[in-house]
Amino acid sequence: MTDNTTFTKVITRCHSILDEIFLIHQEAILSGQFNDAIKLFNSYTQLHDLHKSFEDEILIPKFNELGNRGRWPASMYRMEHDKIRDLL
Repeated sequence: MTDNTTFTKVITRCHSILDEIFLIHQEAILSGQFNDAIKLFNSYTQLHDLHKSFEDEILIPKFNELGNRGRWPASMYRMEHDKIRDLL
């Protein structure tokens, strides 16, 4: 049996960091720091692409092997990634 608790915490933390970077990007826009906002947005998209690739290529193929599969099927996570990519 594999302990998925630590792995789940790592993924959750990655999502939190991505959210925080995006919020800082939005704050930079609101405060008129447009150069910083562009840099933050570019960083966010690069980090999101890296995270998405990890989940899509490593995590999701092993998804069905996990004891705790989360709330949704693996296909839902892929669709969410595609939606975020399209929005970006």
